[in-house]
Amino acid sequence: MNLNQINEQAKQSLKKYFKNAYELEDNKSLRKELTYDEMMNMIQSDIKKQEERLNELNMMKRVLEHDAKGAYEYIFGSNCKEDKEVHHDNMNEMRKKLKENMTQQFSYVNELKQKAIQK
Repeated sequence: MNLNQINEQAKQSLKKYFKNAYELEDNKSLRKELTYDEMMNMIQSDIKKQEERLNELNMMKRVLEHDAKGAYEYIFGSNCKEDKEVHHDNMNEMRKKLKENMTQQFSYVNELKQKAIQK
């Protein structure tokens, strides 16, 4: 089969299964040119829809936060204090902790080696 026959079979199967719902050729007669005002109205309506969706999502977020807070209070009690202030290590503190961890691991490994040698 050559390429033209394959393309023709593909077109026939599309027409068979989609019953000419989608034309394979570009129909310029079905296209409508929009005026500037029509385009601006479409854009404004899309913006309005997106803003409404954003408001809905923000409302859902507030409801979920409220429910989560209620669940937290139910599980841990209302007297449980939340940690308001979280300390994040800076680079020097992280290096210091990593170095300490490394020395502890080296000493542990050396102890294991000594025990293995003594046996």
